[in-house]
Amino acid sequence: MKIVGIITEYNPFHHGHHYQLQQAKLQTQADVLVVLMSGNVVQRGEFAILTKWQRSQLALEYGADLVLELPLLASMQSADYFAQIGVELLSKVGCETIVFGTETANSDAILAYVKWYKEHFDEVQDAIQRHLKTGISYAAAMQVAIDDIKEKSNIADWGFDTGSANHLLGIQYMLANLQLEHPMEVVAIPRINTVTSLSETVRFENQDVGILSGSQIRQAWWSGKLAIQSIPIKTLTAFKEGTAVRWEDYWPLLHYQLNCHTAESLRQVFGIKEGLEYLLLKKVNEARTFSEFRASLVSKRWTQSSIQRILMAVLLNISYEEWEYYREKMAVQPAVRVLGYRPQGRKVLKALREEPNLDLFSNFTQAYEERYDLTIRADRILCLNPRVTIEEQNYSKYPIQVT
Repeated sequence: MKIVGIITEYNPFHHGHHYQLQQAKLQTQADVLVVLMSGNVVQRGEFAILTKWQRSQLALEYGADLVLELPLLASMQSADYFAQIGVELLSKVGCETIVFGTETANSDAILAYVKWYKEHFDEVQDAIQRHLKTGISYAAAMQVAIDDIKEKSNIADWGFDTGSANHLLGIQYMLANLQLEHPMEVVAIPRINTVTSLSETVRFENQDVGILSGSQIRQAWWSGKLAIQSIPIKTLTAFKEGTAVRWEDYWPLLHYQLNCHTAESLRQVFGIKEGLEYLLLKKVNEARTFSEFRASLVSKRWTQSSIQRILMAVLLNISYEEWEYYREKMAVQPAVRVLGYRPQGRKVLKALREEPNLDLFSNFTQAYEERYDLTIRADRILCLNPRVTIEEQNYSKYPIQVT
């Protein structure tokens, strides 16, 4: 039984994701397609626009055989940790192949870059530290360092933009995979919206459909300009359930939370460093909306995503101490929730029942509390949305079954 894995967020599930699922099975001849998907908190540092259960349902209906919840340990951190944790979990599940999307690069091009990066690792790290001192973000420092060293190495190009967000994540998947004792096969699938322009269409499933990215779909939805054909019909149905959320909904809760803090107490919140606590306390009461507040914090040192991850930690009141305890418990034996499956996915679950290095669970019990309590907290806060009613996310939930 050939098991192939994808690490994803589906925020929300769109035509490009459907295409990727189709191609993953087609190109790898997979018997089982495992999707490891972020829960209700995504790596951009926000709640997903649809719940993890809605997105799991969509993944299953459009081709996934098994959907597992990527732990908060990954989705609350930067791309390198996100990729490392995800790749390690797919390996533990028994995946032979990992599939991911890129803008344009194929697997060979990314592998060539990764090999160069590993050969120049120490030099790159030294350069990153130098550039960080200029006040830019880690991602920016890394890109400047790589560009400088590449020029000295007389390398013309790898054939793709190493600084684009999707390529950066693909690179991190490749690096994490090479650290495994038994690396998986890697298949990179260029995204549809780079094969054709967004004004054109691509044909699959006997329909002509325009392609929008997740961020474009979210923007169009909130502006009331989302065209019906721009997203899969079942995703549109999920939107019409009226439970879509965004950061602005939680601004009153975040505003209250920050005003309960002093600089000293805020310094204990996971992710806050370099005096950021003073800026947060200074700006929070100057802003009228979350968007205004976020804009006042973003700088060349702090990207929007890094700021949002920190603000999420504030909203959830996660301390460094709590995070480290959670990380240590997950390192001993990861606890991963099963969100849904098809018959083929169920076969994988049965085969993994005795797996000592992975604890898969279908419904929450006290046995998982130390490794899942921060996820419970995040989901409770999600349900406090003052604008829409969101059903309880954990205690009353069982895996979705699609035949």
